[in-house]
Amino acid sequence: MSNPTMVYIVGTTLKHDGNLFDYKIVEADVPEGAEGSELDAALADGWYRTPAEALEGVPSDDAAPTREELKTKADELNLEYPGNISTKKLAELVYSALGE
Repeated sequence: MSNPTMVYIVGTTLKHDGNLFDYKIVEADVPEGAEGSELDAALADGWYRTPAEALEGVPSDDAAPTREELKTKADELNLEYPGNISTKKLAELVYSALGE
């Protein structure tokens, strides 16, 4: 490898600042005649350049879903709701439909 680069994803292998990550080493240079590098492919597959970026890409398990996340889930479940529904009522609607 002429330009090895480490990429990270939240996982189980490497402990860094109290968090666990998986990592792998990929080639950052684009080979002659290729469309992209191994780094480009890894980033497209959900890997990150730093552990901090990997943490930012994964919401906390105890974090409440955002309004946008609730709307997305409601739409996935084909739930009907008024546009001016409160976030609390939207959450209740989604949780009810999910049986939670």
